[in-house]
Amino acid sequence: MTPRPLTPEEELLRRRRARQGTAEYTDYVSHRLLPAHGRFLAEKLDALNAGEFNNLMIAMPPGHLKSFLTQHFIARFMATHPGEPVIHASHTQKLVARWGGRIRGLYNSPEHQRLYPDDRVSSDVRASDEWETERGASYIAAGVDTAIQGRRARLAVIDDPLRNMQDAESESARETLWQWYGGDLGTRLLPEAKRILIQTRFHLDDLAGRILQGMRDGHGEPWELCILPAIAGEKDPLGREPGEALWPEEYSLEWLLRKQKQPEMTRRVWSSLYQQSPTVDSGGIIDRSWFKLWRSIEPPKIKFVLQSWDTALTANKESAYSACTTWGVFDEPIAREEKGIVLEQREDIPAVILLSAFRKRMEWPELRRMAQRLAADYRDDGNIPIRPDGKHRPDTVLVEAKANSRAMLLDLMHAGVSVMGFNPDKYGDKVARVRLITDLIENGRVYLPGEPPGFTRPRRWAEEFQDQCAAFPADASRDYVDTMTQAFLRIKASGWVMNTENATFGEEGRRATGGERQAIY
Repeated sequence: MTPRPLTPEEELLRRRRARQGTAEYTDYVSHRLLPAHGRFLAEKLDALNAGEFNNLMIAMPPGHLKSFLTQHFIARFMATHPGEPVIHASHTQKLVARWGGRIRGLYNSPEHQRLYPDDRVSSDVRASDEWETERGASYIAAGVDTAIQGRRARLAVIDDPLRNMQDAESESARETLWQWYGGDLGTRLLPEAKRILIQTRFHLDDLAGRILQGMRDGHGEPWELCILPAIAGEKDPLGREPGEALWPEEYSLEWLLRKQKQPEMTRRVWSSLYQQSPTVDSGGIIDRSWFKLWRSIEPPKIKFVLQSWDTALTANKESAYSACTTWGVFDEPIAREEKGIVLEQREDIPAVILLSAFRKRMEWPELRRMAQRLAADYRDDGNIPIRPDGKHRPDTVLVEAKANSRAMLLDLMHAGVSVMGFNPDKYGDKVARVRLITDLIENGRVYLPGEPPGFTRPRRWAEEFQDQCAAFPADASRDYVDTMTQAFLRIKASGWVMNTENATFGEEGRRATGGERQAIY
């Protein structure tokens, strides 16, 4: 059925609405009503345009309108910001030049001209990768592998800066992109310039990952996030229930689940490309589900407390972090079962729980003070000093025995702290060392404190620790993992905690480990 023609009054009203926002502009110019997630993204773009924030990060699955909608935003931005320059970048010059031709086509369309009749694409500069409007706005397309010399930008849009998973796996390619972002593009931005980063997440250390890590670490500019997974999880930004598809009219939940089960769709590819939550494959070293939750506000009755440090003695933005984790050894009742039936209660089996976690970039004076504070009371979070009560002191502090840690070892000794150096090199490289201790985690011997009142997830600081463990070795941040590995190697060597699969039980049900426990200090 052919729709009836609009009256002049209805047409004028429609044009007025099309000038008010990106969703309405897209509907008018391209005759396309946006789905719910498209309208949500359009609202974010309008808020950026209104100055509510200057940086917007967009992460969605492939084929979900993120580039299409942003190209309409660029056309509308240039029409409403005469004289302002725009830089549009992607992984190759050829691709972004094609997008530039599309945006130029939108600008010259009859629909756009009806909305903005006093402006057109200039006849002097009109190539697809570089064109201007008659009112002085300019567009230039750039590949991330090319220099942007002699250009400025009031709006910079980076759309898919990495070509594929192979590029994302290359540390060299990621580093080259980071240098281009900071050194080439970063120096081209005018004061109060607006930035849009659009990408499907490939890797924890991709461009979005580094920006997000900078925000978590407290440096760099703030970014507004529009991160929408294909299948909703908890606390979905769109308000979807867990398990709902992002664009069910186009990609149904049934289609997504079939896609997820295809042989070539590894957990890592699915998590990265479709769920926007890059992680390691199921064959990765540490699975986050291996950690058990302690579902009580009060910790268990602790028998021994071990604190572990990984130090870095510079505080500049490019340096590594100093990190400290504190672990408590406790006894957990274990029952002997056969076919799900509890036959008898065995002797308590030792387990460990994370009591505190701290990481920060610090120069030596601050690091020295923080080490002393945590040695006095491991509850100290580094903000407001607390009065030590004598009940929360670590029994032993481990510090990696490397050149820049010797001063810390001596300083803590002079302060009366039971401290010992630990040489991890005899256990192999970082990956080899982690493999030596994962059996404890997989066997359920490692607890993280749960967040009250529901205790369904770790506390915020413990979840940050868990995230880094699950991301190892793909993530560049490894300081927490180093502290855990160091602590667990020492604990295992001392016989305080073991994999229960290695335990045997004698005639009277007592645990036999093949040797007595050694002192841990």
